[in-house]
Amino acid sequence: MKAFRDGEIVDESSVTVHLNCVSSALGTLVFEGLRCYQRDRPDGGLYAFRLADHFRRLVASLRCLNVEPPCTLETLRSALVDLVAANGEVGSCYVKIMVFWDHVLAGTSLFDLGRLPAKLAIFVKPTPAEFFSACQDLR
Repeated sequence: MKAFRDGEIVDESSVTVHLNCVSSALGTLVFEGLRCYQRDRPDGGLYAFRLADHFRRLVASLRCLNVEPPCTLETLRSALVDLVAANGEVGSCYVKIMVFWDHVLAGTSLFDLGRLPAKLAIFVKPTPAEFFSACQDLR
């Protein structure tokens, strides 16, 4: 599978961080998970369920840490479209959006996060068809 990291589509296995980076050492990571659905769409494209709401919640979490978001909603939407296209026909899927800090820890505290550049990664995982057959139609 492909992933998105800092403006590029890359192999998912290449998205790594140092064990002593700020996110690992301080346990700092802000993330959102959402689903994309292919059902009932005539062009075969995906609907990202409440993407704007998920983005607002991500931004609110970052602001609690005095950190500016590493992207805009439009940048996120564009990255997600590119990532889904790069992964081929993934169909309905789960999307994890992660903001993290990959600087190696050197006396950094949570109060310093706003001074460090935040990194963005997005991962896509296909949702098995069995998930939808087990769900009731909520309309």
